[in-house]
Amino acid sequence: MDDKQWVVKQPVLKTMFKLGLPIGITQALQVVYNLTDMYWLGRLGKDALAAINATWPVIFLVIAGLVGLFQAGLALISQFWGSGEYRNALKASGQLLFIATAIGIPIGMVSYLAIPFLLEVIGIPSEVRPAAIVYGSIFALGFPIFGLMDSALSIYSATGDTITPMKIRSLGVFLNMVLDPIFIFGMLGVPTMGIAGAALATLISDLIAGLISLFLLFKKE
Repeated sequence: MDDKQWVVKQPVLKTMFKLGLPIGITQALQVVYNLTDMYWLGRLGKDALAAINATWPVIFLVIAGLVGLFQAGLALISQFWGSGEYRNALKASGQLLFIATAIGIPIGMVSYLAIPFLLEVIGIPSEVRPAAIVYGSIFALGFPIFGLMDSALSIYSATGDTITPMKIRSLGVFLNMVLDPIFIFGMLGVPTMGIAGAALATLISDLIAGLISLFLLFKKE
C-alpha cells in the first residue's frame, strides 16, 4: 500500500483514531503553554496572573482569524494529497506557509497598537492594565512566528501525519517550561523580565519548534 494513501485505504474508525488521538494531545499541549505561564507568574503575585488572564481573550480573538486560514489550507492540501496530486499539494503548502507568515506581520503590528485600547474598552482595571499591555504586546509581535509554526503543523496534518505535530508541540512545551523561569526570574545571565519574560519564552519556544518543523518538512518528499 502506498504510504501516502493510507488515510483513504484503511477502515474509517481506525483512521479516525489514528488521526484524532494525536490531534487531541496536540491541542491539550497548547493549553500547557498557558498553564506553564500561569504557574510561574503566580510566583510574582496575583496581579501578574490577572494580567495574563485579562490579555488572553484579546489574543485569542486575533488567533481565531489565523486558525481559520490554517483550516482552509489544511482542507485544500488534504484534498490534493488524497487525490494523489502531490505537486499541487506542495504548491498549496508553500502558499499557506508564505501567506500565514506574511499576514502575521501586519496583523501583529495592528494588534500591538490596538491592545492598549482594547484592554481599556473591555474594562481591565488600571492597576492590572500595564502588565497586561506588556504581555499582550509581546505576543502580538510574535504572530508571524505563530503563523509559521501552526501553518507548518497544518501541512503535516493535511497529509495524514498527525504524530509529527504532536512531537513538535511537545518540544515547544518542554522548551517553554525550561525558558519560563529563566526569563521571568533572571537566571544563567539573563536579566529578570517578569511578565515580559513569560511572553518572550513562549515566542522563542515556538520559533525554535517552528524552524525544526520547517526543516523536517523540507527534508520530506
